[in-house]
Amino acid sequence: MPWATVVAVLCQPCRAKHRRSQVWQSVVALVAVLLFHASTAMVRAGPFEDAVVARSRGELEQAVILLRPLAEHGSADAQLLLGTMLLYAEGGKQDDEEAANWVRRAADQGLSDAQSCLGFLHSEGRGVARDDDVALKMYLAAAEKGNAPAAYHVGSFLEWGIGSSAPDREQAVAWYRRSAELGYAEGQLAYGNALSLGSGKSSNGADFIKWYLLAANQGNGVAQWELGLAYANGSGVPVDFAVALSWYLKAADNGLAAAQWAVGAAYADGLLGAERDTAKAYYWYALGAKGGDRDAEAGLRKMQRKLTSAQISEIESLISKWHYPKPPHTCPPPSNWWP
Repeated sequence: MPWATVVAVLCQPCRAKHRRSQVWQSVVALVAVLLFHASTAMVRAGPFEDAVVARSRGELEQAVILLRPLAEHGSADAQLLLGTMLLYAEGGKQDDEEAANWVRRAADQGLSDAQSCLGFLHSEGRGVARDDDVALKMYLAAAEKGNAPAAYHVGSFLEWGIGSSAPDREQAVAWYRRSAELGYAEGQLAYGNALSLGSGKSSNGADFIKWYLLAANQGNGVAQWELGLAYANGSGVPVDFAVALSWYLKAADNGLAAAQWAVGAAYADGLLGAERDTAKAYYWYALGAKGGDRDAEAGLRKMQRKLTSAQISEIESLISKWHYPKPPHTCPPPSNWWP
């Protein structure tokens, strides 16, 4: 037998052993990776997540109890969540000063949501001295990290020249656009407004509709109102009264007094394809009047003369059950905290 053949035959067990060794090493590596991810998951599923779950269940006092030691030991996420809960009296009495302290500590660690929240606190003077320049500084710090609400607020400050800075419409629109592209409804509305007025870059004259639609689909009442106006007047879209009324109704449901007046007028006079309905007109006029719309007040007086006392009493009973939607918190915890 040639020597080369002998060597090959003798090495076959070696190759088999080597292959088994490689397979075993791969198994060990895979197990190590799985254990690493499991340990990471166990670290994540700790007291902070328990606090988040407790808050989502309405167990606010328990959430605060869990958050305090975490915040005291330097967890920026816990500091921000505890601060926002104290700011809105969740799990105890409202305490703006303590809330601001925890938010500031989280912001000092570079947490963009905390920096944005601290900007709000300084702009409102809640728990801290009111200082628009400091507020803008905090908003800018957060916005430069891609924080969408902060980018909107930077745009607002620059548009109106809040603080010591002079108004800068061009930069304001740029920040509105950044906020809009990051998916923030207020930024989308503001950028849509800018485009409708001829500011900002637009590929066509109807681009503002796109941004209004994105904001409206997130439940922004003003954007819904703007879409109603656009479809009623054929601005950027073909005239479509039925679509206009549907957007006015959504804005009215969101508590926008002007939209409530518009819906009331539609039912009072049979506008926008609506059938005349005095009771519905009264209902929406009354809500608009409660919201301070003077045209709604005038419409309500007209409807009162067309209805009996019994009819009015029945409608007022329905109105008493209607509640204005709660506005979103200005310092909301990040949505990815929720289970």
